[in-house]
Amino acid sequence: MRVHSLQLKNFRQFVDSSLEFPLGIVGIVGPNGSGKTSVLEAISFALFGARAIRGKLSDLTRRAATKNEKLEVQLIFEHVGRVFRVCRFLEKAELFQAGESEPIVEGTSAVTYRIEEILGMTFEEFSNTYFTSQKALEFLSGKKGSVEREKFVLNMLGLEKVDRALELLRNDKKDLKYKLQALKNIPNAD
Repeated sequence: MRVHSLQLKNFRQFVDSSLEFPLGIVGIVGPNGSGKTSVLEAISFALFGARAIRGKLSDLTRRAATKNEKLEVQLIFEHVGRVFRVCRFLEKAELFQAGESEPIVEGTSAVTYRIEEILGMTFEEFSNTYFTSQKALEFLSGKKGSVEREKFVLNMLGLEKVDRALELLRNDKKDLKYKLQALKNIPNAD
């Protein structure tokens, strides 16, 4: 998946902001309170809705916004060569494909479900593989040992499931090896 652009209206501290993302790994840096986490949250909210936010849904709207200034998050992303635009509001969502004027799906739950199908992952899997916050990268500081770093990376990438599957396969291989050895030791009854 590649994020192309993000437009925020009345989202957290953003009045009306547009961001373009270059190809490759993107790092968002800035002083405390500048909106780094809010940008990540807005991308997650656009894709996965309310389950991806901190706090209550009503807390997303910029505090100084008037009743006529509504929250809107618009994200353009690409996945497997197909470009999509998702628009999220507090109480509705729409998903468009490649410049089409009519949404391919509407509704907060329906859009989330369709995006999960498109990406092939849930919010939790997405946040463990595509997004990592500064606090989650603490293991790089050297304060934790190599075992903790390895556990974090495996968990972040979901590789602990692969390790478990490999362990089961190794056990199956041992069992089959013992069964084969036992069969070889049975004398022929001619």
